[in-house]
Amino acid sequence: MKKKEFFQFPCYKFMFLMGIYDALVLPCNGIITGIQVMLGAHYCNSPTLFYFSGVLPCVGFYGVMAVCALLALDRFLEMCFPKIASKAVSGNRAYFWMLFPICFQIYAGFELLCVFNINVYAMNPDPFFLIHGMENNINFNFPKFQRFFVIQDVFIITSLIGLYGGILVVLKFKIKTHNMKSAPKIQKQMTYQAFIICGEMLVAPVIHALMYYIEFPMFVEVFAHLSWISMHGRRISTFVIK
Repeated sequence: MKKKEFFQFPCYKFMFLMGIYDALVLPCNGIITGIQVMLGAHYCNSPTLFYFSGVLPCVGFYGVMAVCALLALDRFLEMCFPKIASKAVSGNRAYFWMLFPICFQIYAGFELLCVFNINVYAMNPDPFFLIHGMENNINFNFPKFQRFFVIQDVFIITSLIGLYGGILVVLKFKIKTHNMKSAPKIQKQMTYQAFIICGEMLVAPVIHALMYYIEFPMFVEVFAHLSWISMHGRRISTFVIK
């Protein structure tokens, strides 16, 4: 991925930004939360630690979601409208597009965050969830978080399905029209990587969005958190696909 012939493409710049997010998220989401469970630590024991170990995963999650949308848009333009892609996202223009997820994460990550809740072994906007007399504290803006999270997930999922669906249709049409056996190798490689990366993004957001409307058993809560960790941890294997 670090090779010049790859990094010149906007999609690899977007993937590199994802890798930075993953490096920030995993220590908090996978290591610190595990230590908190082993120690039986609650938000009240160390609110500052819980806050920042919740902010970073949220910032990374929102940032990666936004980058995924950019990645899908880049692949769609590159495969379907290459002339527009060369003018819109090629070269240093990609860095301008990367400002969008960065600005989005700054707003959403600090305004609408989760903290790890040892009662459900997962991130939750209410650190006092399932504690009688303390949960549903209005200071944590749960209704606002719920609406924002669901709207964001619906937008991202719809965008990914629509853009990658369009890519598959156009790719099949081009192969048939130009009597090609397959698409060029570099195009297939970049599209496969982008498709796998963004496909992983469909699982965790869907589960977390449904959790705000449906009361699932505890193992689903745990699976949701594991899917969040996996979403950031498995991406490195995708980056090295040849």
